[in-house]
Amino acid sequence: MKELKVSLGAIKIVEECALVKSGELALIVTDSDMLDIAKIIAIASRMKGAEVVISVMTPRRQHHDEPPSPIAEAMKKADVIFTPTTYSIAHAKATEDAMKLGVRVLLMTQYEEELLDSDALIKADFKKLSANAERLAELFVGADARITSPAGTDLKFSIKGRKPNILRGIFSGSGKMEAPPDVEVNWAPIEGTTNGRIVID
Repeated sequence: MKELKVSLGAIKIVEECALVKSGELALIVTDSDMLDIAKIIAIASRMKGAEVVISVMTPRRQHHDEPPSPIAEAMKKADVIFTPTTYSIAHAKATEDAMKLGVRVLLMTQYEEELLDSDALIKADFKKLSANAERLAELFVGADARITSPAGTDLKFSIKGRKPNILRGIFSGSGKMEAPPDVEVNWAPIEGTTNGRIVID
């Protein structure tokens, strides 16, 4: 039974990563191609005592397309949102509006059962990885950056005024977005300042 096989991963996402509490409203925004994953997350959320709502839409045409308006309105009223969808709604206005209201959003774009059953998720120490990401983010300071590699990459650009974006794998507060098992620190160069050479082997 597939639900049993992936139950450890689903429970970890719900309890440790999303911090779902009894009595919270857990909204699962999904599409018709991702219903199996949505059901597994719904079961794990209900086990934590959450009120669970599954909203199903037709798959979007591309990443960040808006969900239908009834789902967008429901997103504003949730405590936590899970998004097992074919295309990401991470930067949809509906998602941004929900986060401004303090809703926690856990991205699950193109999740598969293999991921829920993987060591990358189940064995990950997200508290430790989150602390490592925080320390790495402290290095992303200054005005200029340079990336080099033995293969010949030598790239320079400005990061003046840009703050790093941290994905911790676990929530650090309300109105946040996470995408476990992903843990990363990223930042964008100032547009028009990049110069040099990139070698991809």
